[in-house]
Amino acid sequence: MSMYKKGISPLIATILLIGMTIGVSLMVFTFIRSVAEDTMADTDLQTNLLLACSQNLRLEYDDPMPCGSSTIFKVSIWNRSPMDISSIKLQVIGEDTFLFEDDSGITSYHEGNYEFDIGFSVDTIKKFNIIH
Repeated sequence: MSMYKKGISPLIATILLIGMTIGVSLMVFTFIRSVAEDTMADTDLQTNLLLACSQNLRLEYDDPMPCGSSTIFKVSIWNRSPMDISSIKLQVIGEDTFLFEDDSGITSYHEGNYEFDIGFSVDTIKKFNIIH
């Protein structure tokens, strides 16, 4: 009888190892699948927002101009689309780079007026970007 007991322990150990391997594999698979699904959902949302912005968003602006001091910058931006803009970033590149962020946004078919001190002469502006 003792001969059979020696063969049972390695058999049980092998079955346990196979079972644990399958269990861990299932947990890893479930985790990876949930991360992939979340990533795809986020990507779909961002893609839809970008498509909506690129197809429906129309911004118009006056040329930036000095206002009073030579470092005060004034610009008017019109949102000519049916979509509200939740926030806007203005980038001014000249002697230095200035980034202005406004979270108040611009509602559809309305104008936003911005005035700020860029810290360098408005005459040296090389580039003006609206980042939305």
